[in-house]
Amino acid sequence: MSNLLETVYHVEAVIKVAARCNINCSYCYVFNKGEESFKDRPIKMSRSVMADTAAYLAQGVRELGAKSANVVFHGGEPLMLGKRDFDAFAFLLRDALTGVPSVRLGVQTNAMLLDDEWIDIFARHRIGVGVSLDGTSYINDLERKDHRGRGTYRRTVDGLRLLQKHAKLGAFPWPGVISVIHPLASGKATYRHFVDDLGVRGMTFHLPMDTHDSFESQDVMVYAQFLCDVFDEWARDNNRDIYVRMFSQLLSFFAGGEQQTQDASGHSRMQHVTIESDGSVGVDELKPTRLNTGSFNVRTSSLRDFANSPASALLRELPTRLADQCQPCVWRNYCKGGLQHGVQVNRWSDTNGFDNASVLCEGLMKIYSHVAHHALLAGLPEQRMLDALEHHPLQFASSRGLHRQAFLRA
Repeated sequence: MSNLLETVYHVEAVIKVAARCNINCSYCYVFNKGEESFKDRPIKMSRSVMADTAAYLAQGVRELGAKSANVVFHGGEPLMLGKRDFDAFAFLLRDALTGVPSVRLGVQTNAMLLDDEWIDIFARHRIGVGVSLDGTSYINDLERKDHRGRGTYRRTVDGLRLLQKHAKLGAFPWPGVISVIHPLASGKATYRHFVDDLGVRGMTFHLPMDTHDSFESQDVMVYAQFLCDVFDEWARDNNRDIYVRMFSQLLSFFAGGEQQTQDASGHSRMQHVTIESDGSVGVDELKPTRLNTGSFNVRTSSLRDFANSPASALLRELPTRLADQCQPCVWRNYCKGGLQHGVQVNRWSDTNGFDNASVLCEGLMKIYSHVAHHALLAGLPEQRMLDALEHHPLQFASSRGLHRQAFLRA
């Protein structure tokens, strides 16, 4: 493991203010994939735990020397916390993090509980809003149903439109959409629906949050084709006002954009932390692995303690602790074994731990090749792209022939 962590560039905190949800998504790893720790936690975070959480983050950000912090209200459904408690918690966080150069508050919601009072709260704290929506009414309602088995599309879209109305007036940043890719969905139809019908300007598409053991016989190329089709529509629009996270990040990297969250050895200097409704601390994305991440709580430990735990040290090293099959890969500097656009659990198997390529590897290579090929056709200098891909802190050998072959394979 690496030496003790003394500084980070950025703290990313997900706060599970509500340990229940008003809908029942069949793919939810928190409630429907055998992980039942939520049953032992309070339905909502108490005011005392909120105060302890704000103090915990403030102390941790300053002890670790972070220049920025992003705090996301999450759940469950975070609006189930209630308006008064949500508003009070936002005030606590803003006050506690005073002096940190850059602080952003956000919320990830299904938007079904929104009304004008919620809008006022978001505006008061300049809260960025992400709305969970998986596509057209048909696709969304295949998995995202309420507890009575009814589809949620219409109620979510009503909330999205309310957010857009007030964002247009400058109340808070324009809301984005986070969409879990459904294997039956069309990338073209989904993108066009978001942009043309719903006026979405920012979108993030989530790949399956599966391990090698849980992915089973799924066809990863279905997800790759979905994203390639989204890219083609996005590139055809050529609209600077529309942001698609994966493609914007990838093209920035190809053009020589720096990755600010790594040290000279390539280890991550972004500290992720998930805080549950009872104040317990961990990393939400590791739940499918059933790994023991230690016993930490905002009341009895510090963020620095968690940052220097074995679990956190392992996660910082994963971008450079690549499996053997990743070593010769043309995309390793960007992909990091699938971590750039997947999650840690995509590398996990009960047999080898994290010593695997991503279960999504073949699909990720198709997407990267597709985007790279079209970027070259659009005029991005090949040398600049090659330099971005060949620079690596561990000085792996590389082959320009393999690079060009990968580009043209798209």
